[in-house]
Amino acid sequence: MSDLERLADEAATKAALSVGRDAAKRAVHQLLDGDASASEAPKSGAPKARRWKLLAGVLLGLCLFVGVVGMVLNYWVWFLGAGVLGFAGLYGWWKLRARLGAAKLSAPPEAKATALPTRSRGVRVATDPETTAPTPAERRAEVEARARALAEARATEEQQVEDELAALKARIKK
Repeated sequence: MSDLERLADEAATKAALSVGRDAAKRAVHQLLDGDASASEAPKSGAPKARRWKLLAGVLLGLCLFVGVVGMVLNYWVWFLGAGVLGFAGLYGWWKLRARLGAAKLSAPPEAKATALPTRSRGVRVATDPETTAPTPAERRAEVEARARALAEARATEEQQVEDELAALKARIKK
């Protein structure tokens, strides 16, 4: 490459940079002064205040960003530890929920005696040719028995609550 071509490239580069710099300065000036829109109300010192507020907001945002990035870079081990601890807690919560659910299913014998009979909602498969589906009268009787059992269970629970309430009232009166 000859010296003339190199000088031409350098001149073109400098010209392009100066044009870009001037365009950027004009854009920032228009943005900060608010001269971009002609529909604004007449200005009375507002552009300077707006410019300082915008500049202060940008400066505070930049400081906040640098602070957060610096904190993350300095304390990344703590952030990693907090994430691992959170994941371990979540895993423990899932396991605890599973255990509590299994404990509720295996209730004590006296609770099983008062529990209502349940029936699977799945499809019945007749293995014996003499086994038939229950008749509507049998279904109605089963539903009525469940309803009676539910009503009795609610009544006994309400009676226990009322007895406890009466005992508490008697204790307060003493």
